[in-house]
Amino acid sequence: MGFLTYYTTYCYYKCMQRGKKRSKQAAPGSFGEILRQLRESQQLTVSDLAEKVGVKRSYITMLEEGDRKPSPKLVRQLAGALGVLPIYLKLATGQVEFWDLYPVDTEHAPGGYSLSEISKDEETKLLWFLHYLRTAGV
Repeated sequence: MGFLTYYTTYCYYKCMQRGKKRSKQAAPGSFGEILRQLRESQQLTVSDLAEKVGVKRSYITMLEEGDRKPSPKLVRQLAGALGVLPIYLKLATGQVEFWDLYPVDTEHAPGGYSLSEISKDEETKLLWFLHYLRTAGV
């Protein structure tokens, strides 16, 4: 085999290797990388996680590879399925919201306040805020 034939064959195989699909990985510390690490630490397959949150397997793969960004609602669903606080995943997506920073204690109301003491204006503001929370899916 001559040098030219050898070199042409070598170049052909190198080009073929470049064209092969490689599994992509998201950047370290990104949402996709954190999602993959959490999923693997709980020994869940992509299909298992997809089934738990009600999305297609391919969508979970796209999230892990960094090709898609999840909605805030999906972040909460993923956190629930993986058993972590939503803020843990939201920090990676940059979707941290005001109420994520404060723990919600449904057993005890904050001390020193009574609903009977609020003005009509404050009541209206609270009702609008409650409306916002409900429509935002929180």
